[in-house]
Amino acid sequence: MVAQEKGFSLLELLVSIGLFSIIMLASVSVFTRGSEAYYDISIREGTNDTAKAVINIVGADLRTIGNGIPFDQPNFRIDETLFDGSVEIDQDAAGGDDSKITHPIDIAQSSDDEIYYKLNETGIVHFLISNFTPGSTTISLDSTSGLVANDKIYISDKLISGENAMWATISSVDSATQITIGATYYTSPEASTFGPGTTLEPVTTVRLYNNAGSIVRNGGFGDITLAKNASFTLKYFANDGFTELTPPLTITELSEELGSIELSVMVESTRKHKMFGTVNQTFSITKSQSYGLRSFNFAL
Repeated sequence: MVAQEKGFSLLELLVSIGLFSIIMLASVSVFTRGSEAYYDISIREGTNDTAKAVINIVGADLRTIGNGIPFDQPNFRIDETLFDGSVEIDQDAAGGDDSKITHPIDIAQSSDDEIYYKLNETGIVHFLISNFTPGSTTISLDSTSGLVANDKIYISDKLISGENAMWATISSVDSATQITIGATYYTSPEASTFGPGTTLEPVTTVRLYNNAGSIVRNGGFGDITLAKNASFTLKYFANDGFTELTPPLTITELSEELGSIELSVMVESTRKHKMFGTVNQTFSITKSQSYGLRSFNFAL
């Protein structure tokens, strides 16, 4: 007797296919939603990372605005009358960036969405190894490493108990220990000779501004875009930490009151949400941070 073979009936087969289809559709839906969630999360993380990167880059500058400018010297204050050779110069009234040499921020050009500031970006400090008299053109240093022609430099005798300083421009780097400066220079009124141990620092003027939907930094070597689809705003606060100063600042606010700057960075994604927030809309984030101006903390 032959055994009867058993198989699936048509109804059982249709039910199985239906259940399988439901399971597959559910799996695809879960996978799709997971992919969309991951896509949206990557949008938010990328936008957040961009904002944080700008905060870190610009914040490093804002903390050290004025670094390298010896405006803590009694005879080289922000509002001090200086000498161009033998001619008196009132920095507050003089025009042009170079004549306002002790000003760490160009208050005439700086606003809530643009700022011009000065700092020693490298942090390198050089030392004079022999006497230098203003009016001379040759300066002997422990090293000229990192210095190049057209660098703006500040020298200060603070470390050897002096009260004076000087600004000049390097015209040429002549050797490993010697530079030549240009004919234009500015000094403290009492400056006569800077002795060995006097410091020399290169200081750069940086412009930070919003341009066509991007945050741009220019440190003298052309524009560098820090972030696209982004913008920033600045708030200036007095050294009490609460009183907001409205730009353009006055020379009194710059020299006696300014204590911190608050930076707010807004970044918008280039991609659109698929699931989170408003679907098919871009994501934007704003991050803010306040920075105490370390180089401004000196006794008036």
